[in-house]
Amino acid sequence: MIMMRIILPFLIAASLAGHAYAVMPRDPAMVEGEVVRLGDVFDVTGPEAQAVVGRAPLPGRREVYDIDRLRAIARAHDVAWTPSGRYDRAVVERTGRPIDVLEIEEKILAALGSDPDAHKVELANRALKLYAATAIPDSITVRGVTQDARTGYFTAILALATGETSSTTVQINGRVVSLTSVPVLVRRVLPGEVIKPGDVTTIPIAANQVNQEAVLDPRALVGQTPRRPLRERQPILMSDVRAPVLVTKGAAVTMILESPGLLLTAKGQALEDGAKGETIRIMNTQSNRTIEAVVTAAGTARVSASSSSTVVR
Repeated sequence: MIMMRIILPFLIAASLAGHAYAVMPRDPAMVEGEVVRLGDVFDVTGPEAQAVVGRAPLPGRREVYDIDRLRAIARAHDVAWTPSGRYDRAVVERTGRPIDVLEIEEKILAALGSDPDAHKVELANRALKLYAATAIPDSITVRGVTQDARTGYFTAILALATGETSSTTVQINGRVVSLTSVPVLVRRVLPGEVIKPGDVTTIPIAANQVNQEAVLDPRALVGQTPRRPLRERQPILMSDVRAPVLVTKGAAVTMILESPGLLLTAKGQALEDGAKGETIRIMNTQSNRTIEAVVTAAGTARVSASSSSTVVR
């Protein structure tokens, strides 16, 4: 009796040694090619593992082999598999090369014959995720594209390689917009700092996204100072910058009135900041009267002849 208990497991193992395997389904299994093999679904080894059991999913996607499908594969290939429950499954995932959105946009621009330095593609779905087969260099091509010349909207058919000789197609929608060169800062600049030529560069931006009040001439920024902190590589509005402040609020100001044969000066206190050429309010410290004067230099402002009596009183 004891001998039978010892021999019985060996007899069972021998009966499975032909073409049957005591195995478990894989979850998940990663495949790179276009077919799924027995060894991808069940943990079998040897030559039998290379038997093809189906087509692989598209690159970057997965496929679930449910219990019924696993039973069919097990019977067809003499695999000794006993399900542990009705929810048993095997998951096959296929590797794929992610297609960058920029690559798609470049391909479409080339197909349309548009200058990439003067135009930009805006996809209707920039969150689109596409995959092509790995190890295939030129894995994406444009099969066809149509465009509305008036609006710039287009529809393109892309072919993504799924194997050496196979591919799948996908439809892409979007539009082509013109680019405008916009000056931006290369570093963060704070109020009080003067913008220098080396602080400015230009970047292309879609023309339809440029604010009507944006500065378009890089020379218009040089020598200016920000009214608020300005970040790098962001379009700048004309209201964001001003000439450097030469007179600060509360500072002493020399008021000058000059006319043929007459030169008058008086001391005052600035009631607001002022850049060169700006008109500010100044209080005459002797008469406590407020006048308006044009800032001409640091701590100096010019008074008009009509205000001469206010300057001297």
